[in-house]
Amino acid sequence: MPEIWVYGTLRQGMPADMLMRGARFRGLGWLNRVQLADLGTYPGLIEGGPGVLGELYQVTPRHLKALDQYEDCFPDRPDASLYFRRSVRVRRLADGQPVTVDAYFYALKRPAPRVEVPCYRVHCHPRDSLQYLLCYGSNMSRKRLEDRVGPVQDLRTAWLPGYRLAFNKTAFDGNGTVANAVWTGRPEDRLPVRIATLTPDQLHIMDGFERAPAHYLRTLVDVPLNGDRTLPCHIYLGHPDRLGEGRPSEAYLQHIVTGYAEAGLEPPDPSAGY
Repeated sequence: MPEIWVYGTLRQGMPADMLMRGARFRGLGWLNRVQLADLGTYPGLIEGGPGVLGELYQVTPRHLKALDQYEDCFPDRPDASLYFRRSVRVRRLADGQPVTVDAYFYALKRPAPRVEVPCYRVHCHPRDSLQYLLCYGSNMSRKRLEDRVGPVQDLRTAWLPGYRLAFNKTAFDGNGTVANAVWTGRPEDRLPVRIATLTPDQLHIMDGFERAPAHYLRTLVDVPLNGDRTLPCHIYLGHPDRLGEGRPSEAYLQHIVTGYAEAGLEPPDPSAGY
């Protein structure tokens, strides 16, 4: 089956995500040396820049035909196309491995402002209201979190389906590893998290502590709540350039033990994520 990488209005939680129904989600992927042009109600992928975060899918020929129509991509009439589709090498966030997929590039050359963050969903998310952050690893500890951003008004436990905790993200100082949320897609995997309610300023402060986007990439995921409700939450995921092997420090693990105890959970086995 064809595979495709989408980065804008086709992503989950975005206006055209209904076109991806029936496609098989394969996790998040990072494409280097590109950036997004801000074309108003949609983005355009162009060459150059630090990179862009998107979603990987297996699609049917029927999907591909519908996507070509949506993107005004006409393989037999390139001069009339708004986008063109070509193969690229995208690195999976889960393990850093490259995969060859198709992506839509903006075909026109007219000037446009650039999207300042690598995740288009983050770019479109309201910025003036309270923000929800999924905390895992050491940030599950209230003290650890509040030492970073100040008082947090709400911190509740939830589960992120299809993800697991791994210690495969290289520590900032290069010694050992730290926690990462890794997508598996397996129904038996559920990552325990704490949802923190933050101000926009506090979220900006967290970007600094997580060294986003150089070390962690911030994106949005929809977290299931009671009933059929979901809550869009920010989450930091390890940059594929920063994945590696090693062991977390004992001081770092203590933050995790504290956070899990506060949430009434058994602490994770750090060896499971090596």
